[in-house]
Amino acid sequence: YTLLWVDPSYAFDAPVYKSGATFTWGPPIQNTKFEVMIAVYSWDGSQFLGAVSCIDEDTGSITVPGVHLQGYPVGSLTAVHLIRHRMSEVASQDYQGLIQTHMKWEVVGTGHIE
Repeated sequence: YTLLWVDPSYAFDAPVYKSGATFTWGPPIQNTKFEVMIAVYSWDGSQFLGAVSCIDEDTGSITVPGVHLQGYPVGSLTAVHLIRHRMSEVASQDYQGLIQTHMKWEVVGTGHIE
């Protein structure tokens, strides 16, 4: 819950565990995919250390395995991107084919590696 606080005094308060991080949301939406991308920065935010991204069907939760977070130092700052994707194809007679669509809805929260 603290991941999405907007009060600056709570920034980077949410722990992202090196052993693995599970994120939940609701409601899940059929025929969409959900992505969690964790961008990791040094403890003072001055250096970008890397990023981890996991995407799957939107079931209301996703776990980022710890193996992908182990290399980051405890105390590193994180920007956690929660992204819902909806992709579809629509027949187009004008172009005599298909038009692909991609809707993306995203929120970003902050945390730290623990």
